[in-house]
Amino acid sequence: MLDVLYLPVQEIRSDVLVCPVNCVGVMGKGLAKAIKGLYPWSVEAYKKSCEDGILTPGNIIPAYPNTTLPGADIKNPIILHAATKNHWKDKSQIDWVEACLREISKFMAQSQTNSIAIPKIGCGLGGLSWADVEPMFESVFSDVDFEVIVFDREIQQ
Repeated sequence: MLDVLYLPVQEIRSDVLVCPVNCVGVMGKGLAKAIKGLYPWSVEAYKKSCEDGILTPGNIIPAYPNTTLPGADIKNPIILHAATKNHWKDKSQIDWVEACLREISKFMAQSQTNSIAIPKIGCGLGGLSWADVEPMFESVFSDVDFEVIVFDREIQQ
């Protein structure tokens, strides 16, 4: 069983960080907005893939940190934008979440990274139940060679 950490996204430390997104290029709420603020360099690849029709529901787009930027000596994660919905107004679809999880696992298997932090994608603003999504996480990540950190944003009052 995967453990779920309740942390603000800025406290997550991993080689790769998953950002749940839509396919219209809007990062206006929730975790996507937080990641946009923390890692603004990751937004361009996401928006361009939406504009070009490359990012579709159930797929991922990686954004790699620019090591020539000021502060590049600070370890920034690879951001994986995972499209769990088509439009930001829509709810996530369970099939798209599962497809994203499988794509994430493939990416990790082919990368030189050792850890990934994944939020409860599809839940929260996506409208899906963690009880429905968790078994997919368990199935996809039960036997992998990298650390999987599942997190939920800490709600700050």
